[in-house]
Amino acid sequence: MRLLFVFCLIFYSVSAYCAYPGELPKNEISINYMDTNISTITHLVKSKKISCEQLIQGYINRIEQYDLAYTKNKPPINAIIAINPFALSQARRIDSALSSEKNLSLLCIPVVVKDNIDTKDTPTSAGSISLLGSQPNQDAFIVKKLRQAGAVIIGKAGMDEFASGTWGINSRLGRTGDVYDTNVLPGGSSSGVAAAVSAGFALVGIGSDNSGSLRIPAAANGVYTIRGGTGVVSQTGIFPRGDLDAMAGPIAQNIEDVAKVMDVIAVKDSQDKKTQAVRRPTSYTQFLSADALKGKRIGIVTLYGDQKINYDGKLAKPYYQQAIQMMKQHGATIVPSIQFKQFITDRSNNTAGEVQQINAYLASFPSTRKNFKDICESNRTRIFGTPKQCVEYSHTNPRFNGSAYKKVLKMFTTNRSLIEEKMRQLHLDALLLPISEAGVPNAHFDNQYYTILSPNSGLPAVEFIVGFTKTNPSLPVAMQLIGRQNSEAKLLGMAYAFTRVVKRKPPVLNEKASSESFDTIAEFNNRKTEIGYLTYKKLIQKQGVKSVTPKAFLSILLNPHLKP
Repeated sequence: MRLLFVFCLIFYSVSAYCAYPGELPKNEISINYMDTNISTITHLVKSKKISCEQLIQGYINRIEQYDLAYTKNKPPINAIIAINPFALSQARRIDSALSSEKNLSLLCIPVVVKDNIDTKDTPTSAGSISLLGSQPNQDAFIVKKLRQAGAVIIGKAGMDEFASGTWGINSRLGRTGDVYDTNVLPGGSSSGVAAAVSAGFALVGIGSDNSGSLRIPAAANGVYTIRGGTGVVSQTGIFPRGDLDAMAGPIAQNIEDVAKVMDVIAVKDSQDKKTQAVRRPTSYTQFLSADALKGKRIGIVTLYGDQKINYDGKLAKPYYQQAIQMMKQHGATIVPSIQFKQFITDRSNNTAGEVQQINAYLASFPSTRKNFKDICESNRTRIFGTPKQCVEYSHTNPRFNGSAYKKVLKMFTTNRSLIEEKMRQLHLDALLLPISEAGVPNAHFDNQYYTILSPNSGLPAVEFIVGFTKTNPSLPVAMQLIGRQNSEAKLLGMAYAFTRVVKRKPPVLNEKASSESFDTIAEFNNRKTEIGYLTYKKLIQKQGVKSVTPKAFLSILLNPHLKP
């Protein structure tokens, strides 16, 4: 490695691509990694002001510099499970074919994907050490679409194990910290995706959402996302945990980029029947307008089922009030106190059929586990309890297309009709409500989230930032807009109009933190595996997920001689 550095110094004038790990060539265009967009990056690459290889190397350098940076009192962000070892070679191929690829909408855009989404060049472990090394032999449908549009998959991001939780804790990676304050929880289960995008480790992230797993971490990490309605985005090639209401979607630093990625991934998939009947716009971006709130009627949800919505959170309340007032100022009519008393909040059977679907998924390629029972008996997960309890769960999980499964589908229809009928009666274009009771990211494992109106009805939801607290550190406050079927583009337009006034405030990463150094991508990836496994053996296996506090996790990082 040192010889490479010397070679680069001697021949730097000949090669613009020579760089020592941790540095970019001197001719790199300055990029604000935490506040840029797809249009800016694609323009730089298309105009050859920066090569795709330089760009991707810059993002890799940033991951190596900041992802494992920590102090004795402040844990790391720890969002990335693995850097894609083929990312740079993919970038070089884009550079070599640039003249014929200039029209690609996501040309050289670095994308990080959640660890439950298949990529043919990096394993998919769904956040679990039990699936360590499980390598799918093809990309998920949406990953194929991203690559076809010119994107570079820069790596896999952390998630709550098997998408169970809102805490960013798992046996594959350890603990992810919120980018605004790593001592608080980052939300989940797409925790690593949201944190990585907010920290500038990738420009775009792809996560998934069952009961809030896109919106909760996006809100906590000060970025933007959409959960489309049923069938808007394909689920083919995604680990099938709760496939009944699961929905993949993009996370980005701005609404415009969310819409641009939707143009790429929100398309029909012949292997996913849910995607066939969905009506989609020609382009989601065509609805982005500064006047998109003008003339809209927006209802403020105060109750669904037995769930009362709290707008009085000490830190968040003034930002909710400001957001509503701002919508009025931009031409929206606000309709107060919308209630859905008959809304069904039950989610006890929303995972019906998942054991059969997981078995089929694991059998579709040479996975490290043969089936769900094999995962249980590996003794490398505690999400389903002990190995014995895990196997028992596999026997009691309702069957695919059985009575419980069909009951959930009926519930979706009932809830959807309830919401859409009231919206029609009151001529509402959207519903507005917070993401959580606390309103800001915190360290509590029992935070109340208001995110099931969308999954329990199959209706779309867009999360957006409404402000940042004046505390130290400053924390993001977010809300969500929910609409009728096929209203994704209109919701994005309304959120876009709002964000033209309220700008995102990027986090301040700790420059003084100690960061482990790596000479190769393999070293970085191996270290992440070690950290995850130690977290599982020393904490999760013995005491459960909630034992992975900032202090406990730091004890693992600060002890280089610790062994399983």
